[in-house]
Amino acid sequence: MIGLYILNSNPKNKINTLFFIITICLVANNILIILIYQEADKTAAEMINRIGTSLLIIIFTLLIFLSVYISNIFSLYNIRRLQNIFFGLLLLLQTYLIYRNFTIPVFMNMIRYNDKWKVINIPDQSQVLLVGCYWFILSFFYVLIIVLWKIKSKSRREKKQASILLVSFFLPGFFLVSYFVFFFNFFKFTKDAVTGEGTLIFFIWILGIGYCILKYRFLSITPEYISGELISNIDELVILITPDRKVITMNERAKELIGDKTVSDITDFSKIIPEYESIGHKVNKLFEGRENSFNCRISYPGNNQKMYMNARFSAVKDRFNDILGILIIAKENKELKHLKISYNLTERQMDIITMVLSGLSNKELAGKLLISERTVENHLVNIYNKLGINNKIELYNMLQEYENEKFTYYRGSAP
Repeated sequence: MIGLYILNSNPKNKINTLFFIITICLVANNILIILIYQEADKTAAEMINRIGTSLLIIIFTLLIFLSVYISNIFSLYNIRRLQNIFFGLLLLLQTYLIYRNFTIPVFMNMIRYNDKWKVINIPDQSQVLLVGCYWFILSFFYVLIIVLWKIKSKSRREKKQASILLVSFFLPGFFLVSYFVFFFNFFKFTKDAVTGEGTLIFFIWILGIGYCILKYRFLSITPEYISGELISNIDELVILITPDRKVITMNERAKELIGDKTVSDITDFSKIIPEYESIGHKVNKLFEGRENSFNCRISYPGNNQKMYMNARFSAVKDRFNDILGILIIAKENKELKHLKISYNLTERQMDIITMVLSGLSNKELAGKLLISERTVENHLVNIYNKLGINNKIELYNMLQEYENEKFTYYRGSAP
């Protein structure tokens, strides 16, 4: 049920899919345990044992894949190029062990005793040792990955999740490995060993995941799901950006203004903000947690003329005060449109006014418009003459008085 719940919350997410596959493998393994107790034929019981062991090999491999995707450990430590190599080696080892599992002549000698199959000896000790070592090494890697994630992560929520994942896996996981490696190989407790019972311990790990889901919304309610439901019918432009600068959602109004692009088409959100060059440092402060929000002006091409918008950039935080992303909400500034008509301002002059209000200096304006600084000054003089003002400070004041609602600008230097 937990696996289905997680998969249903976000079927396209590879982490959710992996977790679902692991739960299916665990359920299948425990079905095999039931079958082996009911099976009276020795050959069939041995085949069920081979399949169960192979499933456990797959489960451990998937567990490492899941831990890597959850923690994003290779990216956290700037070794992303090694991730596929690591996965390739794991799959190669897994394939080899499963191949040996089905090709060795006798897997385990078992006898039926008190309606249970018991192992009396293991002809090929090397296979059990190899499989046991594989489980032990992957258990070590799982713990190492989660510990490194906990150390590196700046999120308090993620640190708590890592702690629970460690506790819920460490004891049952290592007990299971010890059960097979030490009992079967070193202490020779094969006389009383009962096949399959150790796999039941792994459900403690599933319970740990369940606790994370209930307590910290782990793997369940996703930003994509929440944001999609909240903003789908909002008239204003709405864009939600993750801390790694990716757009995870935007509403229909945003798609219309940006040019009917989908989220997957946008690899760098700065490309969809025309004035990003002048506000980029403010955006960085939001991601760093040094500011909570700021306002600015942005513009988008309309059908016949540019549309000028009041935009608010706000940091979105969880209850642990960790940054989840940035929410951008922008509404058309009709007052600027009226200003343009009332004072007969050109599109170029309106562009310059918007950039000036965004805090750009004359030199920065010249670089952005690919004109000389002298030409910028001439444009500003013409704007001042049309508006009946003398400098940028008066321009700010005029716009604030002109608008019905007060708007805070990020101000640059004035001449």
